[in-house]
Amino acid sequence: MSHFLTFVLVAPDEADIEHRVNDLVDPYFDRESAERPEEQIKCDGFVIGGRYDREIFGVAPMYNLTPPEFQKRYGLDVIKIEDNVRLAPDVPIELIPYSIAAG
Repeated sequence: MSHFLTFVLVAPDEADIEHRVNDLVDPYFDRESAERPEEQIKCDGFVIGGRYDREIFGVAPMYNLTPPEFQKRYGLDVIKIEDNVRLAPDVPIELIPYSIAAG
């Protein structure tokens, strides 16, 4: 399984960032029951932050974690949206995404 960093750009005054991100990423999300051959499905799941939790603020990645350590760091219950949302000009220049979604 591969994981890719995607930047999702939303307006700085967006009231519901999570909802807007879901709207922008949803067209690329593969669901077992979905039959959309005309679309290019690109992902089978996503979480704001995910494996890249807090890297947008310069926190070093931790990829060599044991399963319990991974769950503690990346479990859905510990990832916070506010730790993974930042104004675009403030993102570390060395953090390069695989893809960008904007809207």
